[in-house]
Amino acid sequence: MTGLTETLARFVANPAFGRLPDEVVRIVKTGFIDTAAMVIVGRDEPAARIVRQFVRRASRQRARRASCSAPTWRPAPMPP
Repeated sequence: MTGLTETLARFVANPAFGRLPDEVVRIVKTGFIDTAAMVIVGRDEPAARIVRQFVRRASRQRARRASCSAPTWRPAPMPP
């Protein structure tokens, strides 16, 4: 008997979408497209701006304290 983690890992490594029912594939595609559209539409919402500001500040603070194997690496700038 395999565990949940092993089953999920096997699926992720080889998803075999051809075996899924057409209705499941349609629902997943619709959900993915809807999610991507909402990310694009919501990028200028106040909550999204707050998250970007938080990430910028956190990135700057970590950049001063943290070290990594590539010391010249910096996160890509976030759009305004």
